[in-house]
Amino acid sequence: MLWHRYWTFVLLQGATGFFSTAVICLAVTILSDRHESARAFGMVNAMQVVYQISVLLGGPMLLRVMGLNGVLAVIAALSVLGMPLARLLPAHGRTVVSKGVSKGLLKPATLLGLLGFGMFFVNAGAYWTYVGIMGEARGLTARVVANCLAAGVSAGILGGALAWALGDRLGRLWPLCVSGFLTVVAALLLNGPFGVAAFVVSGLLYFFAWNYAVAYQLAGVSAVDSTGRGVAISQAFVFLGAAAGAGIAAIFVKPGDYHAVIGLVVGAVCLSTALFALSFAVHRYEDARCGVVEGLR
Repeated sequence: MLWHRYWTFVLLQGATGFFSTAVICLAVTILSDRHESARAFGMVNAMQVVYQISVLLGGPMLLRVMGLNGVLAVIAALSVLGMPLARLLPAHGRTVVSKGVSKGLLKPATLLGLLGFGMFFVNAGAYWTYVGIMGEARGLTARVVANCLAAGVSAGILGGALAWALGDRLGRLWPLCVSGFLTVVAALLLNGPFGVAAFVVSGLLYFFAWNYAVAYQLAGVSAVDSTGRGVAISQAFVFLGAAAGAGIAAIFVKPGDYHAVIGLVVGAVCLSTALFALSFAVHRYEDARCGVVEGLR
């Protein structure tokens, strides 16, 4: 707010991104220690979407009235208000492996879960980057596209709320299969000529499935990880996957032809679901084998 030189602003915002990501990593790790952590992650996802919608609706007005400094002031105020709550955080979590952390993170079940999480965000990066461009390429105005996406984002509240309501009643794999199916349908609705209705439905299905799936993916990574660090590291896979999704799609798209985006979204979400299924299966096998070894002792 005080220094308006370009590189000063960029460096300060970069530092903000670094430390805010560190806070997110700590937060998701704390939530992963809760019983039926999928419920906690679902509620957080729903609250995050409420925050996103508030920013989408109030941000332009705030920018118009107070400029960029007004937006930065809101971010600073929210950060300050959150600091006193740090005293309420638990002092420690579940007992985890304290030695051989690197080896623990490279265990097949944990590594497969992290790869599945990253692959899911390959699909997210491709969809998010091109869905607006695809809408405008089909003749929709920029305003209509923005309104449709805002409506689609709101469905994320229902996705997170459903994860909170159901918890582990259906296990973790079935919710991922359901969300994967909905994501495929959302992508296929944009394959070929489509109108406003198909565009809105695609957004609603996609953002519902996204927030529903991520709750169970984080819970799944936590369940197969013995180090307690897997959920924190998963946030790096979010950025890597999203960047890869946007970059890979950019190689194959052509003006007016976005079939490559549809194919990448469908392929990535299906591969992500398969990787999580394999991760859960390997984890069950490892648990069974450890049980046999303990019995022999």
